[in-house]
Amino acid sequence: MQIKRSLIETPDGYLHYREAGQGSPLILLHQVPLSSLEFSEVQPVLARNRRVVALDLPGYGCSDAPPRGFAMSDYVAVVTRLLEELQFEHTDLLGVQSGAAIANAVAAAHPARVRRLILSNAPAWRQWSQRYEMFARCQPLDFDAEGASLKAQWEQLRQSTDDSKLMRRFLREMIKAGPIWYAAQVAVFTHDFIADFLRVQAPTLLLNGSRSPLPDLSEPLIKLRPDVQETMITSGGDWLAWEMPERFVEEVERFLG
Repeated sequence: MQIKRSLIETPDGYLHYREAGQGSPLILLHQVPLSSLEFSEVQPVLARNRRVVALDLPGYGCSDAPPRGFAMSDYVAVVTRLLEELQFEHTDLLGVQSGAAIANAVAAAHPARVRRLILSNAPAWRQWSQRYEMFARCQPLDFDAEGASLKAQWEQLRQSTDDSKLMRRFLREMIKAGPIWYAAQVAVFTHDFIADFLRVQAPTLLLNGSRSPLPDLSEPLIKLRPDVQETMITSGGDWLAWEMPERFVEEVERFLG
């Protein structure tokens, strides 16, 4: 299936997105520091039954880096701008990790515009200390002559997977995002995910990988909102759309119908 690529002009630079299919819309929001290419395997398959749009968040993929620091409200405005550009009155929304935090905030801010919400490996830390601990692990990517920074990132990735192909894909995206590859994480770590989650009205699926550390945060979410569904993909990690694309599509389509 052909993937169409387009740009949207905004006051903070151009936004890039990939689009395929026709019918009911589904917007995909990637994790940081990846891009819309996180969904390269699953977007064409999902687009057989719907119109699927994968956005590059500002500063990632082919979208311009914003000229200022973005708060969560700015990322919500970016997704809203996309809805307006594409003339979507409402949409299904899927986000992965940092993208899940943004999707959660969009659904909370605009309940009438989000029909169904899928949060994959959502960063739902309740304690500020947990957020600070995770943010402290985000270090600038320094292109030193010895390559020490890249080696350190490689070793850190080995804690999540032994698949060298996935690790190389991740590092390519990180390098493209630049030295401060974690810029969007600032908005995620300083925003109250739980407060937004409690305001969400859309039917919600927590789609998690059993090897990711983040699904441990799902149980408290289900207690807060018993209506929420959870699916755990056994042996899945932090990059479900890359690692297990067929299962990822299966669970997304099962939820969306």
